[in-house]
Amino acid sequence: TDKVLIDGGIESVNDATLAGVVAQNAPIVLSSLLDLTLSSMLTGSSAEFTSTYGAILNAGGLSAGIQVDGLLTLSAEAGIGRTGTGELRIDAGTLELTNQSSSVYLNVLDTIELAGVSLLGSGNLYLNQALGDMSITSPVSVAYGRAVINAFGALIVEADINTARDLRVVADSLTVTDAQFVAGRGDIVIRTRGDASFDATSGATATNGGIAIVSGGTLTVADFEASTQIDLRAPGDLLQSGGVLTAPVVRLLSENGDLGSDLNPIMVDAGRVDFSSDGNIYISGTDGIEIGRSGITNNGGPDDTVTLNIGSGTLSS
Repeated sequence: TDKVLIDGGIESVNDATLAGVVAQNAPIVLSSLLDLTLSSMLTGSSAEFTSTYGAILNAGGLSAGIQVDGLLTLSAEAGIGRTGTGELRIDAGTLELTNQSSSVYLNVLDTIELAGVSLLGSGNLYLNQALGDMSITSPVSVAYGRAVINAFGALIVEADINTARDLRVVADSLTVTDAQFVAGRGDIVIRTRGDASFDATSGATATNGGIAIVSGGTLTVADFEASTQIDLRAPGDLLQSGGVLTAPVVRLLSENGDLGSDLNPIMVDAGRVDFSSDGNIYISGTDGIEIGRSGITNNGGPDDTVTLNIGSGTLSS
């Protein structure tokens, strides 16, 4: 057959529970008026699942409830998956998702591309990945809640991520290109086991919160702005590709590397700053700089350089 089509909302307003739909090289299209509970949805093509007034749920088990080689499209009114063991387990090449209200709980089993994720009403996004890498190529938007994204391997971000509340990201490595991270009423918190990098066209804004990044390797930041503080930490070099770090308080820590470089010092616009590095320190302030209680710490060798360029203001402590 060219298509597998099941509409659970045609004959009844009851929930639809479906298992064992297989289409080797054809798309699957399933819709239900109320809840759509799925298991063993398999296709080598694309799949589209819709719950008009209910939720899309996982029937249980440790294997993928939905396995799609191509594009997987999910659309629900009242949530996708449930907390804990109720996460919707998916294995898809590409994911597009729209949810009107309530939260989304996804467990991604392998490498995936997020080609558009939109939570339009109240609810949060919880996305956990078991294996593989993750790429974000179209915007992720959470209109009234928070987003928690746990990537197993490399996370490549090429589109904006906007949340009304907190944005929390964990990955093996992070590469952000021409994209913005924005949290409206919460913090942006990022942790990587390896390098984390924002290119010069990228940035992060915590409108009513702080930005905290802990990198396991080299950390390269860009144009960051927070209403409370910016806290950046890395065992290797802490560099800046462009922009300014703007916040009332900025804290920078490089355990074994440099802060900034001779040609590209870290630009800050802050009321108070704390710096610590075992290597060279290159900082440029757009205005005056007040050194905080932790001060400026350089634990490197006698040949290390500490350079502070002050704008129109003064240097104080």
